[in-house]
Amino acid sequence: LAVELDDTDFFSDEELFLQIYRILKEEYRVTKLSELSKAQVLDVAYKLHFDYRSSNQQIVRLLKLSIFEVNNLLPTR
Repeated sequence: LAVELDDTDFFSDEELFLQIYRILKEEYRVTKLSELSKAQVLDVAYKLHFDYRSSNQQIVRLLKLSIFEVNNLLPTR
């Protein structure tokens, strides 16, 4: 979705939260982030970063991961 947008367009935390919920329901068939394994949560982080252009700080806030985990998984912007 964001990939189709101009490079200057970013999602708010609220908009990303809705996308996380959609990903959980459609791809993992769960409704809570706590129902995912660590590997699955990291996969969601990867999708948020590359498909929705989320910053590492947004991912840390929304997925409750450490900044160390996110920075090791994803290039910083």
